[in-house]
Amino acid sequence: MNLQIKQIAARHALYVDGGGGRTNYTFTKESLEEFVEGVVKECTTVCEKLGVGGDFFSARIKEQFEDKE
Repeated sequence: MNLQIKQIAARHALYVDGGGGRTNYTFTKESLEEFVEGVVKECTTVCEKLGVGGDFFSARIKEQFEDKE
């Protein structure tokens, strides 16, 4: 797993258990949503830093994950 994703997971996981060379993350429904939102936010931040066209792609990603219920 990518280091940034591991860091985001660790911030939002209810419980992190490492053993045998593996790390397991336990999430509640709410903390899983926060984790996913953290990943999406990281992606949009990277897009915004790209410069030309970055804001366009950032906006498209945000639109894709808007709450449309």
